[in-house]
Amino acid sequence: MSAKRTRRKAPGPAGVDDNEAAELAAIEARLDGHIEAALRANRTNGNDNAVDDEIKRLAALSAVQYEQQRKDAAEKLGVRASILDKLVHAERPDDEDGQGRAIEIVDEEPWPHPVDGAELADELAVTVHTYVVLRR
Repeated sequence: MSAKRTRRKAPGPAGVDDNEAAELAAIEARLDGHIEAALRANRTNGNDNAVDDEIKRLAALSAVQYEQQRKDAAEKLGVRASILDKLVHAERPDDEDGQGRAIEIVDEEPWPHPVDGAELADELAVTVHTYVVLRR
């Protein structure tokens, strides 16, 4: 019996259907549960401050330094490196000085009178054909 697969209606990663999106959401929920369980386990062992201090220390490191220390730190804390990555990422402040720059989108004033789309498209085609040679 094959399940009917439908495309996502909301914008999302290309090629991801509803079933795959649900599976990804379930995996993320389980991962979040594992993170919480690891934190609870460490807190019940009296390691609350030590764990928090170690995560803060790791979050303050550069990317290269963190990569060099993450496996040993994960073993020391008793969590997988992927869980530690999430904890450290959550502890780091939002990087406002990161790569790129903010895009400012300005609301433009609409054209003062209605525009006939078909007529505009015809005029654009004539203008393009005036300056561009295309094979047919």
